[in-house]
Amino acid sequence: MNDRELAAWLVEKGGPAIRYRAATELLSEPDSVDVDRRRKELLESRLVELWLGRLVPDTSPTGLHHSKNTAYENAMGKLTQLGCTMRMSAFDQRTLPFRRWLQNEVQTPKQFFGPFYWTLLASLLAMAGYGEDEAVKKVLTRRLETLYELTHRGSYDLYVDQDTYPGFPKAFRNHPLINSKLYEEGNLQLPWIHDLNGLANSPDLPYDERYANKIDTIVSYILHPEYQKLPQGYGILYVPKRHY
Repeated sequence: MNDRELAAWLVEKGGPAIRYRAATELLSEPDSVDVDRRRKELLESRLVELWLGRLVPDTSPTGLHHSKNTAYENAMGKLTQLGCTMRMSAFDQRTLPFRRWLQNEVQTPKQFFGPFYWTLLASLLAMAGYGEDEAVKKVLTRRLETLYELTHRGSYDLYVDQDTYPGFPKAFRNHPLINSKLYEEGNLQLPWIHDLNGLANSPDLPYDERYANKIDTIVSYILHPEYQKLPQGYGILYVPKRHY
């Protein structure tokens, strides 16, 4: 069975998500199948209806980043895996509050670690096809420049002594303390998984000479053995006013 025959078999035999994604992503001639019908089957499937219902318009920190099924990163991540993309009316309606929030938030930041939440939103929106949205492009381009600032130097000297700042908690003594110069105004120069998802799914950045080499530099930094030895989660951050 060759690749085309395998894709055609998936379109015929798979569940709604597999049929739709195989038809639109694997077949070289998607017009050979009824894509509209496959899309309708996907949106009417039990799983998509369930996860659309979980994509609630909560843009608080716990509404965006949490272990709950209703957290944006989990519901949105699941829906993109199932094949939901922009221009699906029900999906567009559910993502609209998040797209509006991101547009407003990048104009007037309101929280210290805002860049983390912006990147979380923007990366999943890019994965769902909203990469041309002005706010999404702005966030991903900013993050690219922030990451390049550290990675092009090739430095893995990220930590300071735990007693550099006041009141380091005893409970955190087993974790290294990240140098605060690496996250001024909450903009961490170390890459998040959301950075990679966003940059990989941007319709422009990987193909623009101004940015492509910078993306290669970031990826090379991550693949370096010194990076691979870093502790999971990087370590502890210090926020002014003695908060860790």
